Amino acid sequence: KTSTFHRVTLKPIADARVRIPVGRGPDAPGEVMVRFAAAKSLPTSWSGRTSTVASRDGKTIVFCNTRSDRVSYLSYNSTQNWSNVKEITLNDTVTADVAISALARMIATQ
Repeated sequence: KTSTFHRVTLKPIADARVRIPVGRGPDAPGEVMVRFAAAKSLPTSWSGRTSTVASRDGKTIVFCNTRSDRVSYLSYNSTQNWSNVKEITLNDTVTADVAISALARMIATQ
C-alpha cells in the first residue's frame, strides 16, 4: 500500500480496444510518471458518483463526488497540497454536469 495516485494520460490513435497495464511505470525514455499523495481524509461522505477533472498540463487535478443534492470536490495543485473539501449545491439551474463543467473551466484558467 503506497497511498499515492499515479496519473496516466491516454491518447487514442485508432478506433480499437485499449489495454491499460496497471502498475507499470513509464516505458519510453523521457517519459515521466506523475505521482501524488492521496488526500489524508475526507470530512464528508463520498458515497455518490466519483469523477476526476484534470488541467491540460496535469498540474491541477480535481476529484468530484456527485450526490443528488450537491457536488463535493477537492483539488490537488502544483504546490502539492490538497484543498479543503468544497461543495456546489445543485438545483434546477445548476445540475451536476453544469457544476463539473464549471470546475473544468476553473482549472483551465489557473
